[in-house]
Amino acid sequence: MTDEEADQIAERLGDLPLAIEQAGAWLALTGMPADRYLALVDNQLSRLLSQNPPAGYEQAGAITWLLSLDELRDRVPAAARLVELLAFFGPEPVVASLLYSRAFIETVAGDDPTLRDDATYAGLIVQASRYALARFDEANSSMQMHRLVSAVIRENLPAETAAEYRRQVHAILVAASPADSERPETWTAFANLWPHLVPSDALRSDDDEVRQLVLDVARYLYRRGDFASSAELIERTLRIWPDSWPDDDLKLQVAKIFLANALRPRAAYAQARRLDEDAHARLMATVGPANQYSIMAMSGLAADRWMTADYAEARALNEEALRRSVELYGQTHRRSYRAVNNLAMVMEHLGDYREAYRLHEEAYFGRRKLGERFPETLFSATNFGRVLRFTGDLRGSRRMLEVARAGHRAVHGTDHSATLRNDVELAATLRRLGAFDAARATAQGAYDVYAATRPPHGIDRLACASTLALALSALGEESEAALLGRECVDRYRDAFGRDHPSTLAVDCNFAAILRRSGEIEAARRRADRALERLRAVLGPDHPYTLLCSVIAANARFDAGDRDGALVLEQRVYGQMARSLGETHPDRIIAGANLAVSREVKGDTAGLTEFREELLEVAVRVFGRDHPATEAFRAGQRWDCEIDLSPYA
Repeated sequence: MTDEEADQIAERLGDLPLAIEQAGAWLALTGMPADRYLALVDNQLSRLLSQNPPAGYEQAGAITWLLSLDELRDRVPAAARLVELLAFFGPEPVVASLLYSRAFIETVAGDDPTLRDDATYAGLIVQASRYALARFDEANSSMQMHRLVSAVIRENLPAETAAEYRRQVHAILVAASPADSERPETWTAFANLWPHLVPSDALRSDDDEVRQLVLDVARYLYRRGDFASSAELIERTLRIWPDSWPDDDLKLQVAKIFLANALRPRAAYAQARRLDEDAHARLMATVGPANQYSIMAMSGLAADRWMTADYAEARALNEEALRRSVELYGQTHRRSYRAVNNLAMVMEHLGDYREAYRLHEEAYFGRRKLGERFPETLFSATNFGRVLRFTGDLRGSRRMLEVARAGHRAVHGTDHSATLRNDVELAATLRRLGAFDAARATAQGAYDVYAATRPPHGIDRLACASTLALALSALGEESEAALLGRECVDRYRDAFGRDHPSTLAVDCNFAAILRRSGEIEAARRRADRALERLRAVLGPDHPYTLLCSVIAANARFDAGDRDGALVLEQRVYGQMARSLGETHPDRIIAGANLAVSREVKGDTAGLTEFREELLEVAVRVFGRDHPATEAFRAGQRWDCEIDLSPYA
């Protein structure tokens, strides 16, 4: 037997020493393969545990437990019912909010009104604990039954009795379920319910409220940032529900949408898209577009379209979702603000930062009515902080993101996806403000968590890696920056393709890193190729194209192509005024570089005044001591860099 097989058997037996010793003796005696033994554990546990007790034990564990239960049934029937009911919960503790819930007490009491008294009920718990079938934790007022004890009790109950206990457990779980998994104050309750869903067979229930509970718990896990557990729960569900429900069942479609949402952050992009497309088509055919789940399907499908850079289709879907949300809920409903946020995100990808600003501002201030630290408010604060940077308000971006960071950490904790995403945005803003050490530390902290907990091709992890690479390069740590930058390009290509806008953007950033590390010709080739493709994919006026033009011009200048650099800079300086604004930080950088190129080419007419005006604006926008301002003052070139918009 391998170590892995031994670990599997120990885990299935709940690490109970007697059971493990008995399993070892059985396997040594019979030579049975480990996988066959595990199948017996699943199907004939009582029989296994009742045979061949280890030396020194008069009775096997299963017989001892069943005898104890029989005696409890004779002495205190209600306490025996409590034990039998506990056997249909999971092996995790049944917490006080469940154990002392009205639904739990009513179930145990049955027809005896005297048992509904709290003191009498507490006595039943004491009696059940004395027989060592379950352990009562006084500190937490919870009860816990070992998984083997539970399994033996379940196996030895009549099928009808077992089915009734399962139904009762489901009813207890439903009664304890909060109404809204979006609100942080409900998350503790959902955390206490989640461990008991699968062990109680709730996924096989045909009760509508139980099915909704399964969906609510999956949604809670998603909101907590536990995408893996959310996906696992819904994947289990979707292996069961299609056998019991028609293809167009509403909750079946909702489960697909929820699974797609949980898969996208885990880099399962194609699977998420297939699920969204199927759910969207079926919902359109059954309930039509004016339905909350149809709107949710539109938004999910729009997110899938973002991933493939089909921004026009994503915009159309988001605009319809917003229109339908306003019609269904009203302009100021929280679901309508969610649709506003989603439309703002796609406007970022389209490069319309002014419209994205307007929409993010609307979503943020609308959501503040839910509470300053409501999760959706914090989510919008992060987005608004990012778009403040995109539109040139670097100090405003920093203030917003620092406030959001404190809120995320208080509500979500340090490792939640929303907290990490905010840290990445803050790191980008800090770098733009010249606070390179703080930018590096913030990005590194987020990246360490991503590297330990997220898949290599996850979109948020990739964006964080790009931000960290730029921070390292800003500090002059070029070899480490180049290594990470190259890895980013390769992984973006693997995940999204060579010509995806995000791939081209990180490729252009990598060119800037290469130029700063002295690989001039490689930087020039890479930047020119990225610029050509960005023009074709996004158009000449998209911010990504404009920023890549600045990077390409710098590479051309350093490679000796001063004419090529000047042509690019003259074109982009005018385009930036229209696309980004006269005093946008990136336009100031483009202007300063243009001044250097003009001087080299001998175009000095009006150059002194041009530089003085730029320097005055630079001091106002960046600050007098910002590294970029000092570079302008010294007549040196500076790079623009592309900070990526997120995809969910």
